[in-house]
Amino acid sequence: MDASIREATAYHEAGHCVVFTSELEDYPLDSISIVSDSISSGRITDSQRHPKDWIQRAREGDTEVYKYCEGNICGCLAGEIAENAFSKSANRQGASKDLEVADFFLAIRVPDHEKRPIHVRRLRERTERIVSEKWNWIVKLAEALLQSETLSREEVRALLAGMNEPQSRVFEASL
Repeated sequence: MDASIREATAYHEAGHCVVFTSELEDYPLDSISIVSDSISSGRITDSQRHPKDWIQRAREGDTEVYKYCEGNICGCLAGEIAENAFSKSANRQGASKDLEVADFFLAIRVPDHEKRPIHVRRLRERTERIVSEKWNWIVKLAEALLQSETLSREEVRALLAGMNEPQSRVFEASL
């Protein structure tokens, strides 16, 4: 794989991982990789299981399920946003699968087609803010991916330890 594509892929996958991890409580990450295959140039694998009866609960207005759907949408959008922040040109082909998954969650979160653009803008802005706030963590994870190509759950947890702590606690812990 071309070095610039490899780097962009590392930032893309790191963006997904950092946002999923920060937005979804107890995100069940299995691994993250920039090893390409015939389907993609990188991937995150997880053992995520949807909450019981979650589609019905979403239709009934369950805020826990709304939060779950929105966390997944932000996580899906984060790859393209992080890649674009790094390389100034997003890989639309790699992001197409991400956008399909985001659209799936959006359809559950917002059944009314006419209201979806408002939610997409809001969630994209939220994801851009998260990527900006967590940029140092994305860089840290991308650099580790460029070194190792694949990281296990334990390796990612070690790298991102303290990410969701308030900034003052992270600072205090480093003294």
